[in-house]
Amino acid sequence: MGRQTSIHQLSHCTADSRFAAESLASRLKNMFSWTEGVQVGEDIQAVHQMRVWSRRSREAHSLFSSIFQEKEYAALGRELTVVTRALGAARDLDVMILRIQTETKTLPTREQSGLLLFIARLTQQRIQKQRVLENVIKRLEKHQVQSRFEKFTACFTESITSEEGSEKAVNPTSSDHAILTSNNDNSLTPIKFLIFRTIASYLKKLNAADQVFQRPEEVKTLHQIRIIMKRFRYSLEILQDAPVLGDEEKKLFGDAITLIKSMQDDLGGLHDADVLCPILVAEARRLLRPGAITKRHPNLVGVHHADLEGALGLINLSEHVRDERDSYYLNIVEAWNQPLRERIFQSLKTLGEALKHCENSDTDNINDEKNSENC
Repeated sequence: MGRQTSIHQLSHCTADSRFAAESLASRLKNMFSWTEGVQVGEDIQAVHQMRVWSRRSREAHSLFSSIFQEKEYAALGRELTVVTRALGAARDLDVMILRIQTETKTLPTREQSGLLLFIARLTQQRIQKQRVLENVIKRLEKHQVQSRFEKFTACFTESITSEEGSEKAVNPTSSDHAILTSNNDNSLTPIKFLIFRTIASYLKKLNAADQVFQRPEEVKTLHQIRIIMKRFRYSLEILQDAPVLGDEEKKLFGDAITLIKSMQDDLGGLHDADVLCPILVAEARRLLRPGAITKRHPNLVGVHHADLEGALGLINLSEHVRDERDSYYLNIVEAWNQPLRERIFQSLKTLGEALKHCENSDTDNINDEKNSENC
């Protein structure tokens, strides 16, 4: 058996290069379509949508980094990181403000003061984050990120479309070209290798979930599992459209995406509760602190120094958030333990192993320059 093949050795496959470029380009187009709305700052959905598509674009960029190894590609990826982080900080505040505004309306008026003060502070923080977003949009324009991405992806779509299979378009070595452009659908291609590697990598990372889901107090680890599931889902969404997959494989990917998204949403709700509840408790302590006897104020007299009603509203909301967290956790454990999840993951593993078998056989072909049959 030959040594392991890198995807870069196979990156001259024109159909796969075009698929990768088009997948990235479509996600970037959606991301950039929201820049004006983000810059205006009047619609929180603009921030939400641009953040979602920036994450999807980053995942596509990361996924295809072993195919596109140009320095320009890596540099543009760093620009995506800057955008996503700025959008994330603003979106997190938008979600928290909207949640607390909604919950405040359900409380008696006398219990709303603490939450209203908290909303005012969050709003000031959001104004600061808006300035950061405006600077990030200006950075995108200054560095011409959109046009540079369009120029880069066009090199692998327009030229390949017009010069399909020519040495001028892809310039492979003669021996590799004979193998990689074979009409045999079972031959090794970069996208097949990516599907195998993606499935194997994420399923391995999720092996730890069995133990993690037995420990509801593992806040940071549960959040890490959520991130893994989100990235796995984004990768499956990208690769689901790969032309190398048949109808059955595409349906399997669709079922996996639906399952993972459901669990990811519950993990997201759980994480939001883990973030919000401690903040609410801290806000309640802030309102109660003026009424407490301290070394600095040992002779404090009076019963109106602390906003007891405002603190009560914060505590009541904290209790509600805690109960929600417990519900999300039960949903996650139930979904993880259901036979459907096991069947879908096992089917993905089987598909990955089948592609690995092709990879091993074709690696021998490439490294040993033999003309044996493809698997």
